[in-house]
Amino acid sequence: MDSQDPSKGVSLRKRAEKILSQRPQDLRKIPVEDIKRLIHELDVYQIELDMQNDELRKAQAEIEQSRAKYVDLYDFAPIGYFTFDQKGMILEANLASAKLLDVERSLLLRDPFIRFVSPEFRSTFHLHLERVFSTGTKETCELKLINKGGNSFYVSLESISSKDSEGRSIQCRSAISDITGRKHAEGELQKAHDELEIRVQERTEELVSVNKALEIEITERKQAEEALRHRTFELQQLTESLEKRVQERTSELSEAVERLQIEIVQRERLEHTLRESENQVRFFASQCLTAQETERKRIAGELHDSVAASLGAIKFSVEKILGQKEEDESIQRGLRDLITKVQQANEETRRIMADLRPSILDDLGIVPAINWFCREYEKTYSHIRVEKQIDLSESDVTDSLKTAIFRVSQEAMNNIAKHSKASLVSLYLQKENGKIELTIQDNGQGFNLDTARRGLGLSSMRERTELSGGTFDFESIIGKGTVIRVSWPLT
Repeated sequence: MDSQDPSKGVSLRKRAEKILSQRPQDLRKIPVEDIKRLIHELDVYQIELDMQNDELRKAQAEIEQSRAKYVDLYDFAPIGYFTFDQKGMILEANLASAKLLDVERSLLLRDPFIRFVSPEFRSTFHLHLERVFSTGTKETCELKLINKGGNSFYVSLESISSKDSEGRSIQCRSAISDITGRKHAEGELQKAHDELEIRVQERTEELVSVNKALEIEITERKQAEEALRHRTFELQQLTESLEKRVQERTSELSEAVERLQIEIVQRERLEHTLRESENQVRFFASQCLTAQETERKRIAGELHDSVAASLGAIKFSVEKILGQKEEDESIQRGLRDLITKVQQANEETRRIMADLRPSILDDLGIVPAINWFCREYEKTYSHIRVEKQIDLSESDVTDSLKTAIFRVSQEAMNNIAKHSKASLVSLYLQKENGKIELTIQDNGQGFNLDTARRGLGLSSMRERTELSGGTFDFESIIGKGTVIRVSWPLT
C-alpha cells in the first residue's frame, strides 16, 4: 500500500469544520448525505491508519533482517569464506576467496569447487563434505588447490553445516586459510631429517666396515698398529664430516623454526584484526538499535501531535453538536456511533504510540514505565497476574540503559503471553552487589533449550543486553516454567 497522504486528514478536518461553521438553527437542515459522507471518510481514514501501522511493522522487520545479514562484515574478512551445497557447488564466496582463486566472485557462484582442487586431493574434499553434512559438527582437512592462473598452493579447510528450521543440514559453510608456507617448512624439515638419517646410516655402515677390518688386522700383528692408526685417522675425518653435516642441518632446522615463528606472529595479527572487526560489528549493531528507538519516538510523537489531536478535536466537535439539538433521534444515534468510532480510533492510535515508544519512559523514567507496562499487561492478558518488585531509583539508571531494560522486559513478558501458558509472572528490578539486576520468572509450561535458542526472541534480547554492556542468561524446565536473568554494571 502507498504511504498515506497526510493532507487527506487535513482536508477531512476542514470539511467537518466547514459544516460546523454553518451553525444551522435546525440540525435537520444539515444534509444527511454530507454527514454520511463524513462518517464514511472517517471509517476509511481509520482503515488507512491500520494499514499504515501494518506497513510500519513490516518495515521494522525488514530493518532487523537487513542488519542481521550485513553487519558481520562478511565480504571484508581477512580469510576466505565459502558456502557449498551438498554437491560441492559454490553458493556464496567473499572477496578474499575470489582473490585466493584469482577469479571474479560473480564467476564463482554456482561453479563446482572441485575444479580448483588438485586431482590427488579431490577424494579428500568429497569425504570432508560428506562428514560435514552427516555429523553436523565442525570438520577440518587440508587440500592442494590450483587457481585460475595455474599456481598451486595448500589450504586448511574448516567447515560446519547450516540447518533449516527442522534441523536438517542444507549448506556447508567453510573458512579457508593459506598454509603453503607451513607446508613448505614441513617439507624442508622432513627433507633435512631424511638426509640426516641417510648420512648416519652411511657412517654407521662405514664404522661397521672399519670394525671388521680391525678384527681381521688384529690377527696380523705386524700390520695391526699401522692399520689401526690409518683407520683411526679415517674415523676422525668421518666424525668431523658428520659433525659438520649435523651443524649444517641444525642451522637449517633453526631457520625453519624462525619461519614458523614468523607465521605464528602473522596469524596472531590476523586474529587481532578479526577481533577489531567483531568490535566494529557490535558498534554498528548498537547504532542500529539507537536509530530504531529514535525513529520509534519520532513516529509516536507525530501520531500524538497530528492524528490523536485531530481525532480528539473531531470527537469534541461532534459531542458539542450532539449537546445542542436532540430533536432527530436518527441523527442523534448516528452522531453517537460516530463518537464511538472516533473514540476507538483515538484509543488505537494511542496504543500504537505506546507500542512504538511509550512517552512515560522519556517523561518520567524507567520505574513509572515498568509500573505502567505491568498494569496495561494485566488489562490485555487478564488471565495472567503480575507480581513486581522494584528496588532502585531513577538516578541509578542511565538514559540509554532505561531503554534496554524496558525493551528486554517488554519482549520477555510478551513471549510469556504468547508461548508459556502461564498464570503468574514475577518481575524483579533491583540494585545489588554493584549491579542492576532484572529477573523475570513465570510458572508456565517451559520449553526445550535447544529449540529455544533458535526462536522465542531470545537472540534479540541477548543481543540488546550485550550491546548495552550487560550479561544475559536463562533457564527453563518443562512443566515448571522459565527464568530470565539480566544484569548491568552500575556506572
